[in-house]
Amino acid sequence: MIDGNVKSFAADHGSVEIYPGVRQEFDGKEFSLQLQHDVDDADNRGNAQRWPAKLTIKDRHERLVLLGMGVVTCGPQVAVPAVPGSNRTR
Repeated sequence: MIDGNVKSFAADHGSVEIYPGVRQEFDGKEFSLQLQHDVDDADNRGNAQRWPAKLTIKDRHERLVLLGMGVVTCGPQVAVPAVPGSNRTR
């Protein structure tokens, strides 16, 4: 969400594939997104599904909107069980 609104992004299929099926760059109508990880970082070795990364979001004029550091997790996702008595699942 950006400014309280959900934004959609499509993978840029000309960009680097940083994990099977995950691209480094994504494009949207108003914003672009780039996901970078340091392949030389020791934390990236031995665990291809969890690694430190930098997320950059820019507006259509290439102005920085967000710069974040964190951990990316790729791979099979664990299902969250439904809450008893609720018809909502995640």
